[in-house]
Amino acid sequence: MFRTSSPYLEINREVKDINIQYQSFNFDLVFVGFGAANCLLILRLIEKGKLKGKSIGIIEPSKKNKNDRTFCFWSTKEELEELHLQTLVSHSWKKIKIGGVSEANIEPLKYWHIKGIDLYEETRGKLKKYNVQYINSHLISSECMKDDTFSLVTKNEKLIAKYVFDSRPPEYYLPKKNESHIYQSFYGWKITTNEQSFDSEKMVMMDFNVPQGEFTQFVYVLPFDSRNALIELTRFGIEKVTLKEANKLLKEYLKSISQNYTINEIEAGVIPMSSAQIKSHTFNENWKNMGARNNKVKCTTGFAFHEMAKEAKSISLSFPHFKMKQKSISRFAFYDRLLLKILVEKPEKGKLIFTTLFAKVPTISVLNFLQEKTSWFKDILLFSKLPKMIFIKMAVKDFIFQIKQRPIVILPLLFTLFSLLMYWLEASKPIIGILLLSFFTIGLSHGALDHLIKLKEISSSSIIKFSGRYIFKALLYGIIWSIFPDIALFGFLVYSAFHFGQADFKEWNINNRFGSIMWGFIVLSLILFFHPNELITILSQFPGFSNELIIQINQTNTLDLIQFLIVISGVFLGLRYKSKGIGLTLLYLVLCSFLPLLVSFGIYFTLQHSKNGWKHLKQGLGHSSKKLFLLSLPFTLLATFLIIVVFFSLKNTNQWAVFFIMLSCLSLPHVITMNHFYSKKKIKR
Repeated sequence: MFRTSSPYLEINREVKDINIQYQSFNFDLVFVGFGAANCLLILRLIEKGKLKGKSIGIIEPSKKNKNDRTFCFWSTKEELEELHLQTLVSHSWKKIKIGGVSEANIEPLKYWHIKGIDLYEETRGKLKKYNVQYINSHLISSECMKDDTFSLVTKNEKLIAKYVFDSRPPEYYLPKKNESHIYQSFYGWKITTNEQSFDSEKMVMMDFNVPQGEFTQFVYVLPFDSRNALIELTRFGIEKVTLKEANKLLKEYLKSISQNYTINEIEAGVIPMSSAQIKSHTFNENWKNMGARNNKVKCTTGFAFHEMAKEAKSISLSFPHFKMKQKSISRFAFYDRLLLKILVEKPEKGKLIFTTLFAKVPTISVLNFLQEKTSWFKDILLFSKLPKMIFIKMAVKDFIFQIKQRPIVILPLLFTLFSLLMYWLEASKPIIGILLLSFFTIGLSHGALDHLIKLKEISSSSIIKFSGRYIFKALLYGIIWSIFPDIALFGFLVYSAFHFGQADFKEWNINNRFGSIMWGFIVLSLILFFHPNELITILSQFPGFSNELIIQINQTNTLDLIQFLIVISGVFLGLRYKSKGIGLTLLYLVLCSFLPLLVSFGIYFTLQHSKNGWKHLKQGLGHSSKKLFLLSLPFTLLATFLIIVVFFSLKNTNQWAVFFIMLSCLSLPHVITMNHFYSKKKIKR
């Protein structure tokens, strides 16, 4: 079906003789590969007069004297002429059939067919007027020289070039958990039947009337006239179709078309269908990756020829002044990633998805979607016709993976936006529930692992001694609260700012003590001074504490100035350390000013600070999350019990004051312990 590029050959080469006497050549331009991408570029450069007086080298191991592949794509006649491809077209179809599903006239589009041999011969013919050297070999190594020229080594030659256009098959990084790497393998026959068997104006893009096995596979039919056609079996799957399998399936399929036929040519190949990242080996802007190597193959279809033609036109207009441009990441990359994941995990769903798509969506709309020419609205309409649950499940999995891969600060930002929506809908209970659950799990649990940091050996006696010292420090700070509440509150704010800033800067790999403390104060100030009325209410519950200063600030324009300075200070730090983490945290904490103070504090404390601390402890202690949770459980349950008992036993208006006092008493020894941990352990970002 989606025939646009050559079979990808896996070649293992070893250079054993290091004393080779190379032939040396100097070129203005070297084309590595003589496939579609480079041939199209050469034709456009010749057309623009950009190769006049230039010396040209072409490295290609194949002689390219056979029709080793065909190139097919759809476009309007006007676009075909704009890309200067009309002289290469050997056939076209205005009707597309999906076997047993739909049949449609796609005008003003047409499905165009170009023979590989016609493209090669056209390019070679026009190159005869130029100074060209063909190197029938593989590129073994390359490097950029001091004068910004390139050295390219083949088996027997060494080439020096000013510009290189590299169209070798791409190499891929190992797929991430949400990515896939499968193959579009195809095997076909060009046949002649004894009787009239085909409609020459109608091509069959997909006919799923073949056994699926554990793959997505179909037959592709290009009729050149009533008796001649290309009949090709295509498989999407982890395993490539074998010659034996293909021959069997093609013979069975042809029984429904013709009993008598002659096989004239055989076409076979493999195209990677990968959402993994391509390894982009370039030296500078004068080394240009081309075609599939430049991500011009759409991974869910294999179509590339049309994009390669557009790429050739763009480069020819700007050469020799062009800059490297990679294909931008768009929503279509997300769609492709989901479909490939489905084809890997649920290959039996492939037939259902494609047949449903063409049965319920006009063929032209599908073609525009596959060429990434649709709007968001049209995309939504298209997906509404498909089996929804399988895409939703894959989308959720992909989203969760993306969140895990992103900086931790993305989670609180998204939760802040969700909270704003829920409060606007007057449905705040789920938000409160999630934050309470987070506080009594990861919030308390990350502080209930201090014994693992301090104790070299875990035993009953060591834990009892550690717990005794821990409780003593907490009680001592409680006494300070009862005697000097102003000093205790100030101390709580200082060491909280120190602790918050330290954890965030460790996560962002910023090593600056003063900057981290400053950031911690900015965080606390964003939470407190952007909720002045609630801050006054909570402070009024602290026994012996005077909040007259806060009341006066709230009643004047001074508060606006303070808020402005807080935000400016945060922006300054973000720019100073070039930290996206600071910028995103600043953003969501400002948005939190539209939420209650305790919700704002809960979002930062549980979803960012505690999550950071948990991640760092997991790395530093070398334990899994499950093991850490089990080790923290006794202390977490004890702390939870104490907080709940004390909080709900108070029937007066001092509940929140007591809550924060208890939190401060438990936090002090934790902050001391974590400072010791951070000073000893190197945390990976």
